[in-house]
Amino acid sequence: MAAQRCGMNPNYLGALEKGGNMPSIDSLLEMAEVYGVTASEIVREVEDLRRAEQRQHAAAIAASLPPIE
Repeated sequence: MAAQRCGMNPNYLGALEKGGNMPSIDSLLEMAEVYGVTASEIVREVEDLRRAEQRQHAAAIAASLPPIE
């Protein structure tokens, strides 16, 4: 189990994986090691997902506004 290998409570790791909490640097490094990736890869993926969500949110707002004449 990944949580056990990371030395974390399974509920806490699940919350981290869902974006519900922010891990410490030590936790981030431990997770990266367990998953066989670098911490920077994890951070980059989270950053890319957040940017995509922001673009979707902005597009939804723009689509709901009346056209400018």
